[in-house]
Amino acid sequence: MQCRMDRFASDIVLVGIKIASLVLKEARSMPEEKHEEHKGGMTVREAGHLGGEKGGHKGGEATKEKHGHEFYEEIGHKGGQKVKELIEKGEEAEKKEEK
Repeated sequence: MQCRMDRFASDIVLVGIKIASLVLKEARSMPEEKHEEHKGGMTVREAGHLGGEKGGHKGGEATKEKHGHEFYEEIGHKGGQKVKELIEKGEEAEKKEEK
């Protein structure tokens, strides 16, 4: 059982790596001015970082107050179910390839 779990974990990591490489490839194909567009003396990256520092925390607190702990449990469960579904689909596709 543990060997099977290790295999699933490694499959998930491989899928994540493939997705990351596709995103990176897409980002590299964009013109440089799209990455670091200057407006008001701040790059897009700097503005995003600053917004994440300020708004990210406040947004998380507001969501927590509005929806409560159960909300996070529910979305965590949904995410876990989606991962399980994707793993099963991957296994089915792998079995079809072996035939």
